[in-house]
Formats: sequence, structure tokens, C-alpha cells
Amino acid sequence: MVCLEKELPSVKFTPSDFQIVPYDGKETLVFKSLNARSITYYGNNRNYETRIVTENPQEYSYSGCKGTYYETNGSVVFFQAAEGFDRFSINMYFTNSFDSGFSKKLIQFGLEFNGDSIRTFGGEYYFSEDTLFSGKPKYGVATSIKGYYKTIQFGQNYYNNVYEFNGDYESGDKQSEWISSLYYNFSNGIVGFSTNKGKSWYLE
Repeated sequence: MVCLEKELPSVKFTPSDFQIVPYDGKETLVFKSLNARSITYYGNNRNYETRIVTENPQEYSYSGCKGTYYETNGSVVFFQAAEGFDRFSINMYFTNSFDSGFSKKLIQFGLEFNGDSIRTFGGEYYFSEDTLFSGKPKYGVATSIKGYYKTIQFGQNYYNNVYEFNGDYESGDKQSEWISSLYYNFSNGIVGFSTNKGKSWYLE
């Protein structure tokens, strides 16, 4: 079988794009709480990747023939707590242009509590240059930006240009608890998060 390949223009983040996630994965982050246990997260590196996106990924996987394709890039950073399995990650990637005819920049957050009865936070949000937008629906729930604050105080610290996100988990069960808000800016990263039951954490 003859392999016909056609390379399309690459779709890649610029160095300034990557700066909207202000972590290099070597930080130690302490989140204090007045009504729950405090959490210390340790960075586990930030990984960058370049990969091929093809119109026919099954054929590429089977034969190695890329067909019509383009090159893209992205990054992911992980943080893990010292005890237990509390962790969070931030992933940057593009939507697949073969699915929609164009690519959009996405930033994805995941925040997990292990051993607690608090549901995991997950959210994906579009961005362009230095602005974030509400994300695409996931599992039928649209992640969105709940608020934007020129200045907001957490603990003793003031932060500028902070986004408040909601995640992809909602429940009609009044007994359930989940991360209902996550606060983020481009200079400090995650500066706080809170649950629908009133528990809250802020960056020390």
C-alpha cells in the first residue's frame, strides 16, 4: 500500500502562550484553610511535548503512515501532596482541527482529593493571548468562568486579575460536596479554591 502524506501548517503555542501557566513544576505550594486541613503540594516537573495529529489516527497507529497531518505542541504540569494522593494538574493543548475545521487553545485544570468525600474538580477553558473564555461542554456540563476580579484578597494576600471558574461536576444531591470554585491568575497560578459546602483554601 502506497503511503501518501500531506503536511499542513503546524499549530503551536508560542513561548508567551506557555506563560499563562506560571509554574515550572519545581515549586512548593501551601494552601491554608480556616475550616479544613491545609495542603502542601510539591511540583513534579513541567513536561512539554510535540506530537503529530493526523486525519486518520488509526491508520497512523497501524502503519505509521501519517496521511494528512499537522504538528502541534502542548504542556502539562503536575503537583502532588506529601501525604495521601491530593494532587492537581494543568494541561495546555489545542482542539483537533480535523474535528471542527479549526484549532482552539485550551487550558485544562484537574484537582483531586483522595480520601475525602469531595468530588474532583475538572474544567477546560479556551484562551486567546492574555484572556480566558468559558470552556467546552464535558459530559454534558459546560465549564464556565463565574467571575473576574481586578483585585481579590485571600488570607493576607491580594491578587490581581483573578478568574473564578466552575468545574464539570454538578449534582442535585444536596449531600454531595465538590469544588465549586477555583481561582486563578496568570502571575500566581491557582490562588484559592472552595467547595459548595463552604470549605475553602487559599495560597499562603
